[in-house]
Amino acid sequence: MGRTPDCGFLLGCPYEHHYCSSFWNLCEGQRTQTVTLNASYLTLGGGVSGGGNDSWSGGASLDANLAFLFTSPYPDLRITGYSYVPKRSLGFLYFVEGVRASSFAAAGVRCGPDIYQEDGCCDSSSASARVLASIQTSMVSASVSSSASASCSCNSECMDCTQRGDNSGLRCDPPDCQGRRSYKAHQVDFGRSERVSHDEAMTGSISAHGSSVECGSAGSGAFVCAFGGLVVQVQPDPLGVPAIGENEYVWSGTTPAELEINTAAMVHTWGWDNPDTAWLASEVCFSTDPEIPTDYTKPGVQTVARGSLLVAQSLVDENLRDGLVYRSKYLPPKNSDFGKKRVLFESNQGKVDYADVEVFYPADSKNHPSGGLPGWVYNSAAPCTPCVRTETPNWFFYYSDAYGCRDIEYITGEMSFYCRSSDRVFIADSASPSRGEWTVYLFVLATRMDACGRLRPMITQATYHSWYGLERDLLWVRGIHRFISLVEHERAHRELYRRGLQVPRGEDNHDLDWDSVPDDIEPQIGLDPCDRWSAAYPFPFSFPFGDPDGDGDVLAEIIAYAKIKGTKRLWELDWADSGLQRGIPHSPFPWRYSSTGLDYVLRTDLLEEIQSIPYYSDCQCSHIRR
Repeated sequence: MGRTPDCGFLLGCPYEHHYCSSFWNLCEGQRTQTVTLNASYLTLGGGVSGGGNDSWSGGASLDANLAFLFTSPYPDLRITGYSYVPKRSLGFLYFVEGVRASSFAAAGVRCGPDIYQEDGCCDSSSASARVLASIQTSMVSASVSSSASASCSCNSECMDCTQRGDNSGLRCDPPDCQGRRSYKAHQVDFGRSERVSHDEAMTGSISAHGSSVECGSAGSGAFVCAFGGLVVQVQPDPLGVPAIGENEYVWSGTTPAELEINTAAMVHTWGWDNPDTAWLASEVCFSTDPEIPTDYTKPGVQTVARGSLLVAQSLVDENLRDGLVYRSKYLPPKNSDFGKKRVLFESNQGKVDYADVEVFYPADSKNHPSGGLPGWVYNSAAPCTPCVRTETPNWFFYYSDAYGCRDIEYITGEMSFYCRSSDRVFIADSASPSRGEWTVYLFVLATRMDACGRLRPMITQATYHSWYGLERDLLWVRGIHRFISLVEHERAHRELYRRGLQVPRGEDNHDLDWDSVPDDIEPQIGLDPCDRWSAAYPFPFSFPFGDPDGDGDVLAEIIAYAKIKGTKRLWELDWADSGLQRGIPHSPFPWRYSSTGLDYVLRTDLLEEIQSIPYYSDCQCSHIRR
């Protein structure tokens, strides 16, 4: 008398968790089952058993199609005069662990008097069971099989019974039943899309067979599993955009100087808990390219697992610290040592991904290397021959390196100046990028009346019409351009003195209006010898308000403007923490004109050099404006 075999398979939660799907009875005609789970693992278990005059066969296979969806909005920042190309590729590790298959088969028989039937006898019996289990992933696989058989016989009186059996017990692949693990690197490209996916697959299968005759029974079971996940760098953000204020790092203003870059990757799993990340930590490392100079640390000597994070560690003072840590007696020696870097995320199989970062120096600190251009403490009693040395601020040290000027000196205070007596150019703290915008004045030649009532071309402030009436056109600069404008303005004074277009103020120098431009020169270049601020027209005293050089500063500003125009792309070398590269760029970029509110001017007649105009005879000044 036979009985229906029990035949079923379960797909559920990870191994050693409570199963969460329904029982599949695949021995009674239901051959297909579809299950959708928000998970990145595959577990499949099942068994078959029966007894009596019966035979059975059952099986199940499961294809787990893993779809990993990445989302990242396209960085959309519209700044006039500024463009950038964001990194839109993302590298990651796909890993599997716990890939294993296990199986069990058993068979049992009984011969002799049948206790269930009077005068009954089982003079012979047999049973057998066989099971196969396998699982495949894109990297590693496992398979195992088990079988068992048993038989017995008795004589006609159910006496002298013999029994033979073969019970295989539990078998595993791998033999230690701990599971196999592996990983590989992949990359996806977002382009201008906000979503992109990556697909992986796992396939598990179990088949079980058995048969028995009266007084026999057999059973078999199997289990397969695999767990998958992703490892993605999160610090610094691989899709962060340093050009708009992300992934930016600043050296400290201390001595020694220190830089720390938080660096880690995150392990992502779906539907299973507590992944073993220690083995992954031993497979990955972090570094920078190009390397950042360091004297006292060993950055990225190891990676450690912290829950779902893989954290880079550096050796600092014989201790391990999280992150990539760099420490040097002074800041790096060159301006080019700062700026764009890449934090590399690598595995033992090669590069996985990178994050773009930018490294800055603290502008107003004084922890750059020794050497460089000299610095002085301002002495009002002898401004042209200061004698007390001082350290230069970092902005002066690195801006002078980036701009390539060796003919300037730093001086404390707010006033930059050129000293004719010592032929030295001094640049003061007003050139610091932390001071914000700086005004560059613009001039044109316009026909207007001079002090003697004659219409003639004269240097005049550039103007434009707005809703508020007539306004001055100005150029506003920041960062390294602020520094350049002051350097070139003072250099222009040196040039003007050497050309004889500027002299020390005073009547003895035939400079009646004390604007430092000789009286006989002014009519030849469009200035008024009777008015110290003749070029300030139509805004009297507006430039340079209170400056003793008057029209002499106008000439320096014209020459400086020509030099500034040719330095527009030098914003790319500005790595001060208050400079043009740091944070979200200003719009327009890198500078703006008052007339347009943009990075370009509509006028084509702005003066960029001192021009000679038609000769006009001198006239006697009815009054002199100083």
